[in-house]
Amino acid sequence: MMLTINVLGQYFLEEPIMSNQNFFQNLFSFQMPDFTAMRDAFSKNMQLITSANQVAVEFAQNSTRRNAEIIQKNTHKGFECARDAMSSRSPEELHTLQSQYVANVVESSCNQAKEMMEIGTKAAMEVVDMFKDAGQCTQHQTCQTKKTGK
Repeated sequence: MMLTINVLGQYFLEEPIMSNQNFFQNLFSFQMPDFTAMRDAFSKNMQLITSANQVAVEFAQNSTRRNAEIIQKNTHKGFECARDAMSSRSPEELHTLQSQYVANVVESSCNQAKEMMEIGTKAAMEVVDMFKDAGQCTQHQTCQTKKTGK
């Protein structure tokens, strides 16, 4: 087999790689991939995705439950404020009630938003840690495989 250059400057082999003479030699020299390792890696990845999905579903359930509690609490406060406003005797008392209600709404909204962000951040960090641990485990296994030659 000899490498030559044609008129256009392209390299080519004078004898084709898959000629009749070496076809079967090249056919049987092909190394099959390690299907067991591929199956194990696929299984680990599916377990990781399943765990991440479970964390996401738990986050969705917790945030939905907490949002329902927040809506119920805020609605109750709104009705209490309306009841107090109806029973107020003077415009000054009504103005004071409205001011207190608005201040409470703003404060509770900020606290509730902070709480929801903490719940979401906690869930996101759990998922990130799962993928990070899986990546480190895979990298460690790859390094071990290279060291042992298996």
